[in-house]
Amino acid sequence: MRILKESDIDKLTLADNQLFVEVFSDPELCRKLLERVLGIEVDHVEFVTAEKTLFPEPGARFVRMDVYVRDADNTVYDIEMQTTDKRDFMLRSRYYLSAIDSDCIKAGEPYKRLRPCYVIFICTFDPFGRDLPRYTITPHCREDV
Repeated sequence: MRILKESDIDKLTLADNQLFVEVFSDPELCRKLLERVLGIEVDHVEFVTAEKTLFPEPGARFVRMDVYVRDADNTVYDIEMQTTDKRDFMLRSRYYLSAIDSDCIKAGEPYKRLRPCYVIFICTFDPFGRDLPRYTITPHCREDV
């Protein structure tokens, strides 16, 4: 964690990782953010971890989540602040989701033990260039569309 000078504090925004993690480590603020972003009701947040690190398997690329959250219904949320457009966050979200899933169940456990999960990217840029405030990406069956 870096030490901030008093003159820098007024310049901070939520895009600053240190402030983002500090603010949303508060369970109530985190709950309100989830409700606002996802448009759902979250009864209460059970567990918040800032900068949680997962190692999907030995030698694999690790995952460091800005804010990892579990609610009262055991739903898992990964909230990421994205300030640079590396054009890889769709692949990154897929990898993060798989790391969360592999952390939820162990060898031999049934897949039905997987928890509902959301990977949320809050971006300082428009990732799809459609001038929308929110994009929702879900897996779907092409034959159902």
